[in-house]
Amino acid sequence: MTTLFNVSRTGAVRYWSISIDKHILTIEYGQEGTNQPVTTTYTGKLKNAGKANEITAENDALNEMERLILSKTRKGYRPGRSLIENTNDVDFDSIPVNLRFYKPQSKVTKQAEDMVVNGNPIVTRKYDGEMMVVVCNDGDVQIFSRTMLPTHHVDKQSWNDRFPSIVEAFSGLEGQHIFTGEMVKDPYGPDDRKHVARVLKSKTEKAIEVQQQDGWLRYIIWDWPVIYGKKNTETYQKRLSTIDDLVEQLPDVNEKPYWVERPEIFFDSKCTQRPTDAKSFIESFKQEAEKLGLEGFVLADGDATYADKLYNFRGKTDRPKTFCKIKPVYEDDFIAYWDPEAGDGTYGRGKAEGLLGSVALYQLDKDGELVYICDCGGGFNDAFREEARKEDFPLVMEVMYESRTYTSKGSDTNALQFPRMVRTRHDKTIEECINEHL
Repeated sequence: MTTLFNVSRTGAVRYWSISIDKHILTIEYGQEGTNQPVTTTYTGKLKNAGKANEITAENDALNEMERLILSKTRKGYRPGRSLIENTNDVDFDSIPVNLRFYKPQSKVTKQAEDMVVNGNPIVTRKYDGEMMVVVCNDGDVQIFSRTMLPTHHVDKQSWNDRFPSIVEAFSGLEGQHIFTGEMVKDPYGPDDRKHVARVLKSKTEKAIEVQQQDGWLRYIIWDWPVIYGKKNTETYQKRLSTIDDLVEQLPDVNEKPYWVERPEIFFDSKCTQRPTDAKSFIESFKQEAEKLGLEGFVLADGDATYADKLYNFRGKTDRPKTFCKIKPVYEDDFIAYWDPEAGDGTYGRGKAEGLLGSVALYQLDKDGELVYICDCGGGFNDAFREEARKEDFPLVMEVMYESRTYTSKGSDTNALQFPRMVRTRHDKTIEECINEHL
């Protein structure tokens, strides 16, 4: 049996334990001081029977156990209660894997709307890249993933090896600092998430080759949460200013500018009259994002320090109420199939084992042909997962998403970005789910 512990945002101690008996896993989790633990099981399955790569039910269960333990460890769970106590400072000699930095809310909150008219709103461009963390320890630079992994998960080679110019740009910085930012293709051009994904998901040798052919990634600093070894308690507006000063001083490695940049500021109430209507202000930026072809913007409170949210050691990201994304959101109707045995959709995991995990989304092209779009696993609650076993698939489903691509416009897929179900549409027919762009 393995037992791990974690501390919640309120300070409560949570535990998670897993044990194995032949091909059966038993998982129990709960909160200390309560008498209502949750218990689930996983049954190992024989896979690839009779083939050279056959996996027995016992080995399948053992593999699943190892996967779950690794997942919990990356979320901040630790094997001893003494290892889960929060501290305010980061140990630069041993960066913990459960260290997490704050990120924006997925949509504008009521608190942020109030701040727009009564506070100091700042709007910066949101880049459609990949968040990464840069740690500087007296000239020693290390790049981490957003989950604080120092290496690629496949080839176990340092992230530094694929971004040598970014490492060199930071190498002259004295003291201990941590930066959070976004890896992008071009700080001032259109977003190219596909290129970023190819660089980060490929092995190091391939990632370098991709950048040599199609462009080296740049790093946009969007905050400086640890400065000279301590939590940065300056206001967000002041931090943006110091980031601007820093970028001006960093060397243009190999005479190539923009290896490291600051976020592009689109609105600063210190320079422009504060808006009087939050909703119209926010709507104007949604329209601006569509017009400019940007993923969106980030709305922040320039007078806030976000000190209590900057980072934690719980392995889970905090999201301040007045630090929010402003993004156009789209909705459309799709034909949803759920038949995992036939390759449409998947079963759930854990407590949702045997229930709906994801559905396969389709639409009809202008000729009435069925076209696969992508899978959708978001927006489902427990009640819907249970009810799905009784549903007569295919059915029409209204889905919300951030953006989409089309093969007819040169993309590799017709996929949606961050799709999640809004509702099923029993009032619409499959024949109505037509998309002329397919």
